[in-house]
Amino acid sequence: MYRQGARALIFVLFAFSILGLGQQLNPFTAVLTEPITRSEVKAGRKRDTLKIKILETTTESKITAESAKQNHSRSKSSSTASNQTKSNRHKPTKSDQEKQEKVVTTETTTKSTPVDSNTVTLTPEESALDLRRNIGIKYQVLAEKDGELHPDNPNRVYHSGESFRLKIEANINANLYLVAEDARTGERRLLFPNYKYQRGVERVRPFSPIVVPPLGQPAFTLDNVPGEERIAVICSRDEIPALQLAPVEAASGVIKLVASRALPPDIEKTVGSQDEAGSRDFVIIDETEQKAGTNKPAELGVYVVNTSKRDNEEIVYVIRLKHGD
Repeated sequence: MYRQGARALIFVLFAFSILGLGQQLNPFTAVLTEPITRSEVKAGRKRDTLKIKILETTTESKITAESAKQNHSRSKSSSTASNQTKSNRHKPTKSDQEKQEKVVTTETTTKSTPVDSNTVTLTPEESALDLRRNIGIKYQVLAEKDGELHPDNPNRVYHSGESFRLKIEANINANLYLVAEDARTGERRLLFPNYKYQRGVERVRPFSPIVVPPLGQPAFTLDNVPGEERIAVICSRDEIPALQLAPVEAASGVIKLVASRALPPDIEKTVGSQDEAGSRDFVIIDETEQKAGTNKPAELGVYVVNTSKRDNEEIVYVIRLKHGD
């Protein structure tokens, strides 16, 4: 019997290893046992409150046909009473008012206030699920070949004239911003939100990847000046007004230039530093190389997850591409 039990245990462990169930869950998709406690709103942010349709109710009282009939009957009987004066016949008594109130029915009509079509409407269930995940992103560098997009290795050396796109995915309802920085001049340019995609709205859905620039628009192309290409990915639970597109900018088709002073101080410090991630609590999982001992092909993607229990409001991560000759 013990041998049979041992064989069964070995079989289970073998099945776990084959199915990958024994491996640690990816923190990007993992659901926490306890919800995250939101911290106070940081400088330069705007708390994005739960946007749900607010229902306003108005109450209208109507007298039913039955109540009207009873009122007519009371009026008729009162007019025939010999001991009542003419003035008293038309004045309802307290008893009559109480009876009338009992037969009055209430009709309730519901009206909904209009909601901005550019906002993402969250249900309470969606909002609660967002708080059961550590905020995280996944990004891929995409190369175009024969009219199709394929994941590329972001760690390789890129050359002048090459084109690429970025595929970004968040694991919660979040506000996403992409800021490119010129290593020579320090000039920053807002790549996302963009007037050519999502009507300039920065809100993204969980596990719904976006491609920047989107298909149908020219891809990013490296110039003839070698160096390091830096693109900051900022994914936040709160809105960052300094990085939002104004309607005028969206209409005119101008890509917004982001001045250093426009960024919140802590984000400015992270983007301007030499670190790729802005916190020691960030977990970075690089899936660009095939794992030894497995037949699973490389995913060619990078996960960045904020596992901090103290501050789980956002991720600031700098993608660095090597630009050779």
